[in-house]
Amino acid sequence: MTDVKIPRAPRGLGTRGKALWRDVHREFDMTRDPHRLVLLEDACRTADLIDRLQEAVDSQDLRVRGSQGQPVAAPELSEIRQHRGTLAALLAKLALPDTEEMQELKQKHVTEVRRQAAFKSVEARNGR
Repeated sequence: MTDVKIPRAPRGLGTRGKALWRDVHREFDMTRDPHRLVLLEDACRTADLIDRLQEAVDSQDLRVRGSQGQPVAAPELSEIRQHRGTLAALLAKLALPDTEEMQELKQKHVTEVRRQAAFKSVEARNGR
């Protein structure tokens, strides 16, 4: 979108959440979709939470001591995996159309896949 006024990011968003808010609004006009705004805000907050969990993981060992003194995975590892899934689901629920750049990348990928499939088909026919 060109010349779109990006709404002010919701209070409390961190760096990654604000960046996601800005990037989505730069590409898509959501002023007539309040339900999408709610989903986007949740996605932004989830992105910030993932960053906080990643910082915790980065600052400690991946294993901690369990209740019996045994090594166990740090609980943040499970949480970060779950929140990444939540973020992916929220972004999918936004049901945003592909940007021109994404359409171009997908077309290139499809073309390459078809080229490889045709090559394999020729090889199979020629007994290679």
